[in-house]
Amino acid sequence: MPHDDQTLQQQMQRALDGELSGEELALLQSRLGESVQRAAGWERLRQTDELLRRTPLVAPSRGFTDRVMAAVVAMGVPEFARRHTSVGLALGLVAAALLAVPVLWAILFVIVSVLTDPGALGAVLETILAAAGAVANLLADLVDQAQAFAGETALLGAVFAGVTAVTIVWLGLIWRLLGGRGAQARRSKL
Repeated sequence: MPHDDQTLQQQMQRALDGELSGEELALLQSRLGESVQRAAGWERLRQTDELLRRTPLVAPSRGFTDRVMAAVVAMGVPEFARRHTSVGLALGLVAAALLAVPVLWAILFVIVSVLTDPGALGAVLETILAAAGAVANLLADLVDQAQAFAGETALLGAVFAGVTAVTIVWLGLIWRLLGGRGAQARRSKL
């Protein structure tokens, strides 16, 4: 039932925004007519929406943000915070040490275990070599697929040349806009 109420709320919001079709609006009206509570909720929502739409927006007065910021600065730092800054810093460092020390010990333990056990070192190297082999196989498959695609597409070279030319032109324009050699000369003339 809560899902049904949520759907009803969404439909009412969409109705207020004018997003419902005539058929959907008729279905919503029939659902609202099923319960006095639903009808009262719809009326409250409609009145609130109407009030918000009619209320003119008021811009803050000139210098409002400056006055607020000046008031914030004038409040200053509370005395407790000034007195206990060093305590907070010390507690933060202790917490960081309590978290970092066990992690560093675990890393050191793993490194020492791997270096002192030839079987573990071999397993690590084997894993690294297997991963490198998998990457090499993926690259070889990618090259094979590219070659097969290039064989099927006669215009691939022309498309690649065009894309390359457009990329070079764009990079040149961006370089000039961000202050390439020409920008230095223009700045010195100003």
